[in-house]
Amino acid sequence: SGAGSDGVLVTGTGTLDAVGGLQVSGATGNAVFVSGGIADIDGASLTDSLGTGVSVTGGTATLGDVTISGAQVAGVNVSGGSLSAGADLEVLASVRNGIQVSGGSVDLAGSSVADAGLSGIFLSGTCSAALDGLSVQGSGDYGIYCDGGVADPATSEVTLDPCVVDADGTSGLGDFELVNGCEVAWSC
Repeated sequence: SGAGSDGVLVTGTGTLDAVGGLQVSGATGNAVFVSGGIADIDGASLTDSLGTGVSVTGGTATLGDVTISGAQVAGVNVSGGSLSAGADLEVLASVRNGIQVSGGSVDLAGSSVADAGLSGIFLSGTCSAALDGLSVQGSGDYGIYCDGGVADPATSEVTLDPCVVDADGTSGLGDFELVNGCEVAWSC
């Protein structure tokens, strides 16, 4: 609790299998940082990190029954590797974006994001996102903001899978903003 930069660090070919009771509070960096290997976290409370709740730059992370609250940067940040989570992932009151993805892939089917200071979900760079059943509420900017980085959708590096998203209309600038080539087969 509060010691060191990152609360939990998974690198190289390491494996973390945390089932029930993982608590990280007040990390001066990220609560959980995955740069390689495999992190399987089922049952965790990650609160008030000065960085990100869960940061994935490589490797594979799977989250189940995880609550992330009060992260100063983002609840979840994925810039490489992959992250999957289901209905038991809650990201609450992140100071900036709830979940930001700039690389790699995420499957957030059924997860929920509430009260992010900026966007609930922010997609950019070279990434793939499956968001079906995602719930986004009360974001300061957009519920989902997706920037494909180019004017021609055919050359965009962002893939947003067709999805159904429960956005309750309480996001400051709107529920969805898809720009610069970010599009889906049909609207979320």
